[in-house]
Amino acid sequence: MSLKNSIRFALRYVISLMVAGGLLWLVFRNIDLQYMLSKLKDIDYRFIVLSLVIGTVSHVARAYRWNLLLEPIGFTGLSTFRTFLAVRVGYIANLVFPRMGEVSKCGVLVKTDKVPLTTSLGTVVAERIIDLLSLIVLLALTFLIEFGRLKNFFLDLLQDKLAGYESQLNVLIIILTAIPFLVLAVYFYLKSASSSTLRTHPLFIKIRGFLGQMVQGITSIRHLKKKKAFWFSTFIIWLCYFFMSYVVLFSLEETSGLGLGAGLSLLAMGSIGMAAPVQGGVGAFHLLVGSVLVLYGIEETDGILFATILHTSQALYVVVGGGIALIMVAFISGKKSKADKITDV
Repeated sequence: MSLKNSIRFALRYVISLMVAGGLLWLVFRNIDLQYMLSKLKDIDYRFIVLSLVIGTVSHVARAYRWNLLLEPIGFTGLSTFRTFLAVRVGYIANLVFPRMGEVSKCGVLVKTDKVPLTTSLGTVVAERIIDLLSLIVLLALTFLIEFGRLKNFFLDLLQDKLAGYESQLNVLIIILTAIPFLVLAVYFYLKSASSSTLRTHPLFIKIRGFLGQMVQGITSIRHLKKKKAFWFSTFIIWLCYFFMSYVVLFSLEETSGLGLGAGLSLLAMGSIGMAAPVQGGVGAFHLLVGSVLVLYGIEETDGILFATILHTSQALYVVVGGGIALIMVAFISGKKSKADKITDV
């Protein structure tokens, strides 16, 4: 990495930390911290442990689903356990560096199973597309069920946070829409290039190879051998996400009486908070989850306490589990996948 890129990366990281710090200050500025600390002894930690167990199931399901995406492009017989370790490493990387988890977990598969980085990144993009669509469906379902509570919440949030930024948002939408078309245009141009000089140029070969592997990974979903297993595992992942947050409601007396509708709202708001471009959703998660609980009659302090318990327990679990996964990966020697063995024959 060049000095310029290093400085740019450091600046983005510092800005992300500052945003997270600002959001935390915004959340806790009027909160009675002594009250929150006194409530720690009243928490039923059995439900937190149950939440972490459910979280582990979701990680296993995600690892299994990832293997299903890698099968159609020749990487069969991958161990779900090894992929599970990669998923855990990805989570701890995301906690430290936003959006680095995808690259990190693909890097683990390079080491443990010799899966090319660009190929696995393509499948991760396909995963993210499916997860984004799942989140959109979740938000739509949440609005249908909890429309009365959430309508004003979102309208107020959008009016407060996005006022005066209409032009910037329009530019951002145009850029995001144009990127995939630009990538495809470059890919097909390079693929159809007739110049022998261009075709034999090292840079052309690298670019075409990179784009080809990415497209191969992204389109792997079209050639799934076990489509039912893929969609069922996707359902299990999101079902686990729901119960991970819902069961923690029972750890506090103040939130234990909330129903499934509140759990659905928690999942929707928590997912948006975790998708924010800050380390591990810090601040954004607390703000959204704590605020949405107020709509269900929970005091602001108790809502922030719940959000803190849920986020902190998951963060500690990610650190411990990811650390163990990193150690285990260090002792796992890479092995050739079946795709590599075929090419060696």
